[in-house]
Amino acid sequence: MSAGVGVPSASRRRVVLSATALVLLGVDVAAKLAAEQLLNDGRSVDLRLLSLWLVRNPAAAFSIGSGAPLWVFLAGSAAVTVALAVYAWRVARRSSLLVVLAFGSVLGGALGNLLDRGQDGVVTDFFYTGWFPTFNLADVWIVAGAALYVIAVLFGWSRAASGERRLPDGGAG
Repeated sequence: MSAGVGVPSASRRRVVLSATALVLLGVDVAAKLAAEQLLNDGRSVDLRLLSLWLVRNPAAAFSIGSGAPLWVFLAGSAAVTVALAVYAWRVARRSSLLVVLAFGSVLGGALGNLLDRGQDGVVTDFFYTGWFPTFNLADVWIVAGAALYVIAVLFGWSRAASGERRLPDGGAG
């Protein structure tokens, strides 16, 4: 079934979810590889508002859980990422495009950090502000996606557009 003009169908929203996550994952991986090549010798690059400085983070956000076994981070991160992916896939068919992009962003960031930690037990961080913990693009994707989701919910933009036709079972077409 097709949706109204300009309203993505349920299957298209799922494609957008997957594509968003995969593109942002790819950008994160490429940025981490570039940071490792550019900054591996210990130097930093000053960009005025922030600097590029390579840090290997064995803990979670804000150094939470430093010293915990690697399997705890991997198992916990994988479980949360899989749960998020399943939830996002299920709600994408009836969610607005903004919510789909938000979930895709969070999922892309989560996959980026999970993949990075799975390789050598640490996450590669490289953005340094001097007043905030060092972070990477995956962290930006997660925070931006969460912010988009909050905005969508607060402004009532979380549901799919009403121009969409409904299937007999009540699902979106």
